[in-house]
Order: sequence, then C-alpha cells, then structure tokens
Amino acid sequence: MDTNFPDQITSWTLQFFEGRDGLRKQPVAELTGEGMPIGTPVIWQGNLQEGQLKPGSTLAYSLTLLDVAGDEIAVRGGIIDLQPPAENGPEAFAFDDLTWFEEVASENHLVSSDLNLTGDLVTLHATSLPVGATLMLGDARYPVGKTGRLMVSRQLPPGDYSLPVSVLDAAGAVLGRGELPVTVEGDYFFMVGLADFTTGQHDVSGNIELLSQDAHYDGDLYVDGRLAFYLKGQIQGKYLLSAQLDTGEDDVDTIFSDIDRNDPRRLFKRIDPDRLYPVYGDDSRVTRDVDTQGKFYVRLDWDRSKVLWGNYNTGMSGTELSAYNRSLYGFKLDYRSSDKTQLNEDQHTFKTFVSEPNTKAARDELIGTGGSLYYLSHSDLVLGSAKLMVEVRDRMSQRVREQIELIEGQDYEIDPFQGRVMLSRPLQSTANMSVLSIIRQAPLDGDEVVLIADYEYITTGFSGGEDVTAGVRGKTWLGDHIAVGGTYVSEADDGAEFEIKGVDLTYKATERSYLVIEQSETRAGQNVALNQSSDGGLGYQTMSLPGATMSGQSAQRHGSN
Repeated sequence: MDTNFPDQITSWTLQFFEGRDGLRKQPVAELTGEGMPIGTPVIWQGNLQEGQLKPGSTLAYSLTLLDVAGDEIAVRGGIIDLQPPAENGPEAFAFDDLTWFEEVASENHLVSSDLNLTGDLVTLHATSLPVGATLMLGDARYPVGKTGRLMVSRQLPPGDYSLPVSVLDAAGAVLGRGELPVTVEGDYFFMVGLADFTTGQHDVSGNIELLSQDAHYDGDLYVDGRLAFYLKGQIQGKYLLSAQLDTGEDDVDTIFSDIDRNDPRRLFKRIDPDRLYPVYGDDSRVTRDVDTQGKFYVRLDWDRSKVLWGNYNTGMSGTELSAYNRSLYGFKLDYRSSDKTQLNEDQHTFKTFVSEPNTKAARDELIGTGGSLYYLSHSDLVLGSAKLMVEVRDRMSQRVREQIELIEGQDYEIDPFQGRVMLSRPLQSTANMSVLSIIRQAPLDGDEVVLIADYEYITTGFSGGEDVTAGVRGKTWLGDHIAVGGTYVSEADDGAEFEIKGVDLTYKATERSYLVIEQSETRAGQNVALNQSSDGGLGYQTMSLPGATMSGQSAQRHGSN
C-alpha cells in the first residue's frame, strides 16, 4: 500500500471475494490493520472463512480506508488469478527497471478524489542515495532504484513537524539518520494583474463620415483602459479561493458596466485542443485554471462544497424523472455536508443555480438530398452539444419506422463555428425502393429519410435580465436508510417556459441495494427552435409553434439489489 496522506489514515480493511461474486456481497476473507503500512507487505496466508483456495480460480479484492474523521475512503479493487505453485517455491516480486514505489507513484486508485484534506502537500526530494537502499520516513519504507533519487509527497495539516528520516542499506543496517523540520502554515496567496490606460485626442478635418460612430475621433479627450488579474489563495488551510477578472479594453466609464455578462465574442477561448491542432510557433503551454466565458470568475471551495460565479454544469442527476443537466454561466452553490451515513452517503446535500440564458436549443430536420454536405440553421454551436440521428419515416403518415444514431468522427464531422455537417456517406432522400408498382404516390416513392440535429447555439444578445434559468435540489437522510429529496427548475427564454417539480423517496438497505420512488410534474412551452429544410440547409422553414404549452405528471419506482 502507498498513499500521500498516511497521517490521516487510522485503519484499513482488505476484503477478498470469489471472482464470480460481481456484487461483492460475501467476502471469503478479511484483513484489517492500524495506520498505513507503506512499504511493508501485507501477508495473507490464504485462510478462508469456508472452503479453500483452488489453483486456476480467481479472487476479487477491495480496500477501504478509515480517516481520522471516521469517514470511509474506498479504493478501486481488482482481480487476482490463482496460479499453481512453482516447483522451486513462491517467486518474489520482480521489477526490472523500477521499484514498486516508482511503478505506482503516479497512479491513483481512489474511487473518489473528493476528499476533505486540510493543509498542504509537502514534497521531499532525495538524491545520491545508494542503489538498493531503503529510505525511511517515519515508519514508511521507500525503496531506492537505479537512479538513486526519490521524490516522496505527504499531505500534512497546518502545524510544525519534525519528520524522522533514515537510510538503510540492503541488509537493513542504518547508514544515516536525522530529522527534517517542516512548517505547514496552510495559507498561501498568489496574484498577478495588470492595468493599462490609453488617453489621447484626435483633430480630424475633412470628410469624417466613416469615423462618425467612433468616439475616438469626435475631437474630445478620450481615456481607454483595461484591468485584469488572477488570484489563487488558501485561507486557514481550509478555504480555497480562485478569482479572475478581465474587463477588456474599452472606455473607462464602461469597462465595469457588464461585468456579470457572458461575452459570446470570445471565439478563440472556446477552441478545444483535443479536437484541433493549433500551432503557435513555440513550445509554450497555456493552462486555464478558471472556466468562464465572461469577464469575471470567482470560486470558493471548502470541505466538500463550493460556490462560484462562472461556467458550470447544473449537475442535477440524482433522479431519473427530475434530472436537469445543462452547461450554463452564472451563479451556483453546491453544498455537501461533512457528515455521512453508515452507508457512505452525504447526510445533507443542497444545490442551487441562477443563470441568464446565453445559449438556446435548436432542432433541425434536413431531408436527405443524396449528398454528404448539410448546413444547420444556426452557427456558433456550443462544443459537444450536437447530437445527430437519421430517421426513416413513412411518407404518408410520417410514422417513424427506424432511428439510427450517428457517431461523431465515425459517421460525420461537424464545424461548430460555421454549423456545417459533413457525413461520411451520402444520405439518400428515400428508402424502401423495393415496392414493385407502376402506380407511385410521388416521383421518388418510398420512405422519407431525414437527418435530425439537436444542438445548442450561442446567442448574439441578452434578454436584459427578465428571463432567467434557476433551479434548486435538496436531499437529506433521515437516519441511515431513508432519504427524502426535492427538485424545482424554472427556465424562461423569450416567453417560452419550462418547469420541473419533483419529489423522491429513497430506501437504501445495503451499499448496493436500494429502492427509489419518484413523483414528477413538468410544464413546458415551445422553447426549442424547430426548423426544416429540403435543400441541405440552404433554406429553412420554421416549424415552431409559439405559445403551445404542454404539461404532465409521472411516477415510477426503480432499484437495485
């Protein structure tokens, strides 16, 4: 075992299961221990609660840690193939070039990395160590490989420490020992910023009609400015603050006027480096620690909760009937209590968000033309939002006979900035041409083939603050087995309304056995721009029904055991 926060682990439990026990319900053996034995092998003699190990079978294992707060930390398990014993006895672990620590130093097997760890990560660099020696950091043992170098990290809470360090040779003899003083304050602050101001006055004569709309050439003194900063800091070893501001260059009287608004003009900040291959002419690397399409971003993290202003995903996915997942820009609060139930569930959760719509949903229906190139009715798509499928419809009744989902990169390529779709194969206008008849209902008889595109696109303006999208989701556990939750979402966009009201009841008997009962009510106006084209996207006919409103109720129960 190895971890970079052993000081916060009080005990561990290692369970073994039969390989065919997919639900991990019946352990065949269990080992426990105190602390974290880094570098000391955990030896199991193969004793089972019932039966015995058989060569050729498989075992599954899982590891659970218990921290100082009493919370369980799950580690991803694995499978062990049992091999017949070797003729010369068991073989030792063999590593050709790297030690076991070097093999696993960069791996992360935690089921969830959302841990409440205070303090700072302290890294110890050691060089010129004897090959084959062992570096002791307290009770932890770290083997030295062929390079003679080691890098060991420890997460330490705020305070003053004196870490005992020693070096042992291959035979276990002490080559040297000492103590390493370390002070962890738990607070740090980093900030960089700039202020740029330009002033001037132009005296222009002659024909200035082309410059009449530019305030820089009206003869008056002008002052332009730009303010920008980025900061990141940790407070009391617990609160992590990240913030960014970039007003852009404009008149000093207006640079702060729309600080809370999204700026859809920032085209190049939406370039996805995994999709494109930009060449910048040097080996520089750009890293964005904040996620915002606006001028301002701020985020505060504490424990397992956060509050932010910027880009976010609503993340309301705890239910099936009241789920609401969208990528928005605005305010979000995600609170999760530090307390957990015995079945490792958050005792209380609360989420709320508020956003002014800056993207709209659209649905385009393009009748097959026999070609591969099609244009959507809108450009400047939200990256990753497009979903395409092909429908085969009965020409008379419009009943859908078949639906085929298309896979990006395999079936089509899309240019999100121009709204252009290139199919890998031409899309025919009709299907089912095998009907033998001299009487036809249309020049090209057969079922109609339609390309369906669902996507979100970035709008060019804002609604002025009247239309907002907001939601709230809360859930609390009444003890360790029963939880109640509620969801409410309201979305308004150019007069179209969408509303979700839902309640849910959860009964959880064991870690993998649960029953959920949901009741949900929705009310929706026409909030999707529906357009249809018969010429590959060169021209569109609007099919939306403004003012149409539908509502309904649904209830269901689902579970697992």
